[in-house]
Amino acid sequence: MKPSNLQSLTYAHLDSYLAQFLDYERFGVDDALSGFQVLAPQRRAKRIDKIALAVDSTQEVIDAACAWDADILLVHHGLFWGKAVSLVDGMYKKIATLVQNECALCAIHLPLDAHLEIGNNAQLAGIIGLDDIHACAGHHGVEIGVGGYYKGSLEALQKHLHCECPWERYEIPCIAGKESVYTVEGIEKYYCSHARYTPDASDAVGAGDGAGVKTAIVSGGGGFAVPNVSTQGYGLCITGDASHVAWLIAQEHGMDIAFIGHYYSEVWGVLALGAHLNRHFAGVQCGFINVPSGC
Repeated sequence: MKPSNLQSLTYAHLDSYLAQFLDYERFGVDDALSGFQVLAPQRRAKRIDKIALAVDSTQEVIDAACAWDADILLVHHGLFWGKAVSLVDGMYKKIATLVQNECALCAIHLPLDAHLEIGNNAQLAGIIGLDDIHACAGHHGVEIGVGGYYKGSLEALQKHLHCECPWERYEIPCIAGKESVYTVEGIEKYYCSHARYTPDASDAVGAGDGAGVKTAIVSGGGGFAVPNVSTQGYGLCITGDASHVAWLIAQEHGMDIAFIGHYYSEVWGVLALGAHLNRHFAGVQCGFINVPSGC
């Protein structure tokens, strides 16, 4: 049960709260325009009741958020990525749908990867039980990954990461979309066989001096970090997108690498943020829209 003294949440308050809590300014290199991307000025002082959470801002997700009568759709991947775009066709339809249904859109990209409490990488680190958690994986001078030490086996790692319904971990209902983060073709195609470890990987990836294997977690398209972390003593890298080049570099440096899928690696941050908002503000109801890409 929430404490009775919690304050309600307005759009303006959420805007300033997220900018400070997630430290938007630190990520000036991010071209994803973190923050509100669609918001009517007359709504800034109004109270927020329903927040739809999702990884991507596709038309399917936007339609589902509006059908749920969400005040805000909060996503990891927003509509704008640093380049001018014409408001025609699909982009026009997305924005028109949001405006017509008075649903704001807030997107949070790198700040939601890097945050050491509720970020994608920190959440994954907690799930697999990393010790000595720290920031790692510099990207234009800003560390966006999370490092630590993993002591378990490869089999245990796969079991830790395997979760068909992540929203249940955060006690947030899935209000639309698929019933599982995996597609109908099966878990093995998109998770287990995606864990492409180097040929000489031991089943006990954390075996050795007892400290465990130094592990870097960089969600989404984190393969860019492999050349960096492979020369800094990391023995295992967990990321989202499968990358031919990243795999080769990891192999050459004797580093194990697991590709767990872009979508799967990035459901955690929006869910953790939704749970955080549920705890800290009165009257906020969050629901997750699960539209997995299968990659």
